Amino acid sequence: MENTKFCKDCNTEKDKGYFGKETANKDGLRSICKSCNSKRALQWHNRNRDRVNARERASHQKDPTKNRDKNNRWRRDNPNKVREINKKRWANRNIEKTKEDHLQWRVVNKDKVSANSKKSYSKNKDKIRVTHRKWEQNNKGKRRSIVAKRRAMKIQATPKWLTDEDFCKIELFYLLASDLTKQTGTEYEVDHIIPLQGDTISGLHHWNNLQVLTAEDNRSKGNKIDFTINGLFPKEFELNSQS
Repeated sequence: MENTKFCKDCNTEKDKGYFGKETANKDGLRSICKSCNSKRALQWHNRNRDRVNARERASHQKDPTKNRDKNNRWRRDNPNKVREINKKRWANRNIEKTKEDHLQWRVVNKDKVSANSKKSYSKNKDKIRVTHRKWEQNNKGKRRSIVAKRRAMKIQATPKWLTDEDFCKIELFYLLASDLTKQTGTEYEVDHIIPLQGDTISGLHHWNNLQVLTAEDNRSKGNKIDFTINGLFPKEFELNSQS
């Protein structure tokens, strides 16, 4: 019995082990070798991308877990191939489109971005503080510019009709934040409940728009209104945090 077979595509005689099974043929093997069959399959795939994508989407919707687990297994078993694929994608990426897609994703997934930022800060806060201090030391000019801009923004957002009593109440918030930081070892900051430069509405630098938060909560809140975060207030007077 012959142990070789002739491939019609590459016109080469090869060992039968190089041929896939095909029960319709007399010898039970395909008429072309595995290598040529892979080339044919790739050519067909490239000619029918829309059809293949539609089929894969339908399969994924039918059973998302199956494809996800299969893909994860392949990535785990082929780290070098994954690395090469990622390098090619990175080299051929459309930078402008990538930025636009990323921004749109962040807008649609604000809650997820906020939760991830809070989780990341909580996990790496010591490392982040060291990085921030180094950046400030190496970028003193930029740091002064940021502080000056923030100071000017506060001045612009401070109503001219504030009384001395109002300024004393504002000062109490900063004293409370400083005292809590010293007593607990956790960094506290004064936050504007309605941000001075919000996306849809801007608040005032007024005592009834202030609350004391941990630096972690303040970072996660960012430049948005979030009444789910419970702020702290000086005991000298009662405030409604949602006013």
